[in-house]
Amino acid sequence: MTGMKQKSKAHQPQVYPSSSDADTSGATSSGSPSKLPRFPTSVLNRFQIKARRQRQQLKNMSISPTNRQFILFFGFFVLAGLHTVIVTTHLQKKSKMTGNANDASLQTPKVSAFAAPEKKSKESAPPHKSIDVEELEKSAEWRRAKAVKRIERMDNAELALLVTGDVITSTTNSTMRQLTLSDIGIGKFLGDGAINIVAMAVLPEWWYTQNKVNKKIQFVIKIAVGLNSDLLTKQAEREYEVIETLSRDKKKAKEFNIVQAIFMSRTIPNPFRKKKFPTNFPIHYRDPIRNAENVVVIIQPYLELDYIHDLVKFKDIRHFIRTLLQTLEYAHSLGINNFDLSDSNVRVGKHGEAVVMDWNANRRLGEDIYDSMANLWFTAPEGMIPYGPKRETIRLTSISAMDIWSVGIMLVFLMYEPCQWVNPDVPKMRNKNSLLREIVKSIGGETKIPIGDNQELDLAKRFGFVRENLLKKKWKMPLYDLEEDNMCDDKDTESYMVMYSAKNKELDDMYDFLRSMMKLSPAERANATTLLSHPFMDF
Repeated sequence: MTGMKQKSKAHQPQVYPSSSDADTSGATSSGSPSKLPRFPTSVLNRFQIKARRQRQQLKNMSISPTNRQFILFFGFFVLAGLHTVIVTTHLQKKSKMTGNANDASLQTPKVSAFAAPEKKSKESAPPHKSIDVEELEKSAEWRRAKAVKRIERMDNAELALLVTGDVITSTTNSTMRQLTLSDIGIGKFLGDGAINIVAMAVLPEWWYTQNKVNKKIQFVIKIAVGLNSDLLTKQAEREYEVIETLSRDKKKAKEFNIVQAIFMSRTIPNPFRKKKFPTNFPIHYRDPIRNAENVVVIIQPYLELDYIHDLVKFKDIRHFIRTLLQTLEYAHSLGINNFDLSDSNVRVGKHGEAVVMDWNANRRLGEDIYDSMANLWFTAPEGMIPYGPKRETIRLTSISAMDIWSVGIMLVFLMYEPCQWVNPDVPKMRNKNSLLREIVKSIGGETKIPIGDNQELDLAKRFGFVRENLLKKKWKMPLYDLEEDNMCDDKDTESYMVMYSAKNKELDDMYDFLRSMMKLSPAERANATTLLSHPFMDF
């Protein structure tokens, strides 16, 4: 028992008293220290209570997860700021040591990539010599002008790549590697058109590096297949020619939103027979590509565009129509029309501008207008004329007339929602005869349409109307509400949501604008230049 007691005492914590405690406790006469006194229970309780209170205070002051994240972010930004200050101070000290040579180079304006390199002077400039900025700007302009002249002297064959907006800013020369179809892979399927199958194009890494193109920029490949007839082959190659013509003037092509190409080929033997396709590529599109004998290939930038039906504001619609007319004015001035404008191949860019996606249906003056148009909703009357007993051949007599009519249909669809210009979805107007008859009866005006070779076709006579009565008739749009299954009033502007914010003057201008576009005779329709000067386009 005694040993156990001594062992337990040995494990007890020893508390050494202060000098005052030693005096009260006393000491032996021999000077040996006595047993150390233990604190009373009341003192220990006070210590425990105080420690408990301190722990509670610390617990109350604990930081929540949200505050902890805020403190971490704040600390990060403080450290970043300190790092910036340190680096800036270091650079300032370094610049003082090296003189003002670096400052002078920083003031030099940017010049063209094609400018001739400046010769280095043997003697360095004095440390505090002032620099004439005007002289530097003049020299930079001289170098830019020289570079432009050098580019203008190049033949089209020397420009292996077409400049696509801001995507590609460098031209190629004989020393640069040329892009071929064997270098291009086929990616995700995107869609199809009348003759084209569209998919993502997979370009090689060296092409991005060589042409200094951001690797985030993607491209699409349009493959024209099914070229079993002369008509389809001509359509496919026509788009090649149109894009090449519209892209010759790079500045205008960019200004008028022409989607240019980085690679194009005319009709060539199919190089995609053994090409690998993604596993999720639809078989009914993959097989026509592999089995086609000849193809036409065009590679263009992939653009993230919106549909025109997303335009719901009066001002945005006017801006869209104006940019579309500007594109058409540029194309028409070069003798090019689209001939297939619709809501499927005209999209909205990131700034609300119109972007025309396809040009493979264009026609030239004197060419036949075949009556199997792809989209009757946007086709002008001369394109809907059915063959009569004499099997008349309708020839194109105006470059711009068909496109102007299609633009008018788009404007009607956007402004008069939910009503639409009469189309094959309207009951009892499923075929061309009934559809064209309703248009002639509604808008009236001149009914004689030139069909080429100094010949005319009278639509009033074709549908049993009296021509004189239609000439006197007041112009009115044939609008139809599919939900209500009845005709709409084109003057009841309060029924159309888009027109709520428009003023009366703007609505009157819009009505007159449409009336100048939607004429039966293509000879009477206003062209793009005239329409751009209309008050409706002045905003």
